[in-house]
Amino acid sequence: MIIEIAFIFTAVVLIHATFKMVGAMLGNGITLAYLIPILGKPTPTSWYIVYPATAFQVWFWAERLGVFAL
Repeated sequence: MIIEIAFIFTAVVLIHATFKMVGAMLGNGITLAYLIPILGKPTPTSWYIVYPATAFQVWFWAERLGVFAL
């Protein structure tokens, strides 16, 4: 149950970050509400929740697909 909740939370975080990244790469002024309010303008290096969310998603899918089968 905890793994499924963590999966949903991290998926939402990464989808949100993807929209912001694509907007920044295309020079688009997309503005979304911040998931976690931080001081100053948010940049990829200040999204402290994105990196653990990415690591969890990599682990989850590797475990689910049996990439690291022992």
